[in-house]
Amino acid sequence: DSSQSILTQIGRFSLQKNPLGAINIFLAIRESNKNVQLLLVGFNNLPGEETELLMKKISEISDNDPNIHVFSDISQLGSVSQDMFLNAIYTASDVILNMSYKEAFGLVITEGMWKQRVVVAQESSGATLQIRDGVNGYIVNSLQGTTSTIEKVLHNRILRHKIGREARK
Repeated sequence: DSSQSILTQIGRFSLQKNPLGAINIFLAIRESNKNVQLLLVGFNNLPGEETELLMKKISEISDNDPNIHVFSDISQLGSVSQDMFLNAIYTASDVILNMSYKEAFGLVITEGMWKQRVVVAQESSGATLQIRDGVNGYIVNSLQGTTSTIEKVLHNRILRHKIGREARK
């Protein structure tokens, strides 16, 4: 539905990348904003028990929620290339989330900024190297702070465009 806002987190499915944190943020925002979707995208997942357990938990939550969309298997793309798919995801998203607990200089942040999207990132050394909080994106460190920041951005198209333009610079 094009009238819905799109929150997106791109990154492999691991505890460090914190996809469950992205889900919790989405669920908190949805309490006051029913017109929101969450896209979780990650194709380079590491094999192992941690990933399997995490994917099981994500599936349990997302299977019961039509507004959470999980892309974890590249075969889901059919004939569309991964690059084309990611380009479309960045372009369609209103907010790019990066809820990683620990992040070096991350291209997910850079690509979101290049696409003039608002990036909301968990405080980390990599995020603070790229984002000037409140100028070209947002650095967050709590559920309440993250949700209030995203709600502010989603309700203010002018602010979203201003932050996006600064992000591209």
